[in-house]
Amino acid sequence: VSVHRLLPNQDSFDFLAKNFDFDTMRWSDLLAEVFGDAPQEGRPVYLRALGTNARKQVANLERDWPALAAAFTLPDSIGVPADRIFSSVLRVSSQGTRLWTHYDTVDNVLFALRGDKRVELWPPSAAGDLNLDGSSSRWRDPAAASPVAAASRSHIFLLRAGEALVLPALWAHRVTALTPCISINVFYRDGRIAPADISPKDLYGNHDVVSAQQALAAARDGRIDQALQLIAHLPRDYREFYGSLIAQCVRDRLL
Repeated sequence: VSVHRLLPNQDSFDFLAKNFDFDTMRWSDLLAEVFGDAPQEGRPVYLRALGTNARKQVANLERDWPALAAAFTLPDSIGVPADRIFSSVLRVSSQGTRLWTHYDTVDNVLFALRGDKRVELWPPSAAGDLNLDGSSSRWRDPAAASPVAAASRSHIFLLRAGEALVLPALWAHRVTALTPCISINVFYRDGRIAPADISPKDLYGNHDVVSAQQALAAARDGRIDQALQLIAHLPRDYREFYGSLIAQCVRDRLL
């Protein structure tokens, strides 16, 4: 498996700064390192499983990890029909793994199979306060980096083994592994976004909807009225989220 390994003297993974490298290791060696049966290098390691053909396929637990998939059943109480599932992702994190703040554009459920995680979430209305570059924040810890972000009403959850947490689309989140962890992330589409608005090359569930991409480009060029018109047909939470980013574009042009 290919894993992310944090570079020395770093305290959290930063997607934009690319402060990690990639290791290829055996599955058994990964588990031995993460769960303490082998010496660790002192650098957190993180697996985000990819599709068999990572350039063309989304992650799919049944196809890529059939033995594990056979032991995992999506609870009926989640209410996700099989035909709505976008991807199912295996994640393994050593203790202390702290991921970058980011948002997804697809609803998902995080199932903790082993270990405890701290999850901090920000509502769509806070998007303009998080210093986003694409789907990731430029700040490793938004609350510490900015009083505006600190005041933007984040919600903090402790997710323990055997529990699940719904991460709605457009809710930015930051996840920390408090202990060695194994989890499964199931992404699903709720049907509110028209197929024409879904990016065909999105393999991770984090591409902005097509009309929002166009709206943000218009906003960066100062065409604010056009930007607002482009998102007018989207559901309310999407309008709220992208409206916040459009407002940030206006502030950036004025300051």
